[in-house]
Amino acid sequence: MIRFLVLSFPLLLLAFGAFHFATEALELSVPELPAPYLLGLWVLEALGLVALFLLVRERGLDRWLAGLAASWTAWIFRGPVLALTAAGSSRLPAGSWWTLVLAWLGLYTVCGLLMAAVAGGLEREPAEPEAAAEAEPVDAPQPEAPDGGPAPIRSDAEPAEPA
Repeated sequence: MIRFLVLSFPLLLLAFGAFHFATEALELSVPELPAPYLLGLWVLEALGLVALFLLVRERGLDRWLAGLAASWTAWIFRGPVLALTAAGSSRLPAGSWWTLVLAWLGLYTVCGLLMAAVAGGLEREPAEPEAAAEAEPVDAPQPEAPDGGPAPIRSDAEPAEPA
């Protein structure tokens, strides 16, 4: 889980940054936040998406479905709910907000697919050889003595006694 967080968190921050750059280049963005607030918003969004992905994934969904379910659930609050709140409380036209809502749907879909891809990459990694060597069988059968009781413990150096 920690490796997933370490790999997916910066990837999501890069996706948010690229999206922000694209919306500014296409002049779709709304009034700007100061840079520290914007970065803080991205950090909160990325952590929230990762946490929601992990919660949905724990329910047993396929990683691709978990990625889409988590991202679209988060989009509900980042998209339509935020647009309705912002358009209602500001004097900005609602049309510019709804254009962003659809763009955020694309961003969150990409983020969900990125998290699913990271999770898939981590699932394919082989188990550590040290951990496999240390694991011992839980219920290994114990040898029995000829009289039906437990056999005496012998080392490999001692020859077996004839019965």
